[in-house]
Amino acid sequence: MHSERQKKVLMTIAVMVVCVTCAGCTNRQNMPTGLLSPQATLSPLQIPTVPSELGQTNSGLARQHNEMGVRLYRDGNINGAITEWKSALEADPAYAEAHYNLGRAYYDQAKYNEALFHLQEAVRLVPVSSTARYNLGLVYLALGQLEEAAKSFEVAIQLEPEYADAYYNLGIVHYLLGNYNEAIFDFENVLVLRPDDIYALYNLGLALYARGDIERAIEKWERTVQISPAYAEAFYGLGLAYLKQGNKEKAVEAFQNCINALPESEVAESARRQLRQINR
Repeated sequence: MHSERQKKVLMTIAVMVVCVTCAGCTNRQNMPTGLLSPQATLSPLQIPTVPSELGQTNSGLARQHNEMGVRLYRDGNINGAITEWKSALEADPAYAEAHYNLGRAYYDQAKYNEALFHLQEAVRLVPVSSTARYNLGLVYLALGQLEEAAKSFEVAIQLEPEYADAYYNLGIVHYLLGNYNEAIFDFENVLVLRPDDIYALYNLGLALYARGDIERAIEKWERTVQISPAYAEAFYGLGLAYLKQGNKEKAVEAFQNCINALPESEVAESARRQLRQINR
């Protein structure tokens, strides 16, 4: 399960998707309006333990503070962990792992500017760390700095070519930027690595729909609901896609399935509006 803060990040991204959708041409006004659902939040950050790809320190005191911070963090004491990691950097200002861990902790607290500083330092000190590059991308994404986020995810993939989470979040960034062909490529790469990833399937459908490839969008959303029969957003997308094709019967069925999957949700209310328009 993901934290409430992560869900808030998700909702921010969802709002951005609505804005991107409505800011374009008018024929996209009825596009599905949720790129992510809470279960598809940005992938969890991981705190490395010594030794790690982020390197070690020659200071025994810095190492002790770092390890204590990791233990406190895992016990849920984030503020105590932050204090320990700050002490580690006082002992060794160039201790990349402590910078990384501080960035991780500040990200959890939605203190994105602080997280940005420390993850930038981790990347500067250890440029070959795919994990640090990836997590820096997450911070840029949370800050809405999409071009910088894309660069970070791309470097993470260069360093680790099978980094599925980096492809996934790069796909999100490309979708938000309106680069639908690139988003399609990214989500397809996720599916090569994780064939039944329903969030990648759903988002691939969104990108295909946005590009005007309705037939393939339907294919991906049908596969999504086959794997996850309660995926309301995918049913809603199917309803819109079938309407585009002039198939009202299948559209009605898809909108009703959307309502049945999550009756009290906003997407279900959107499906009800679509049904009322069809029945006029």
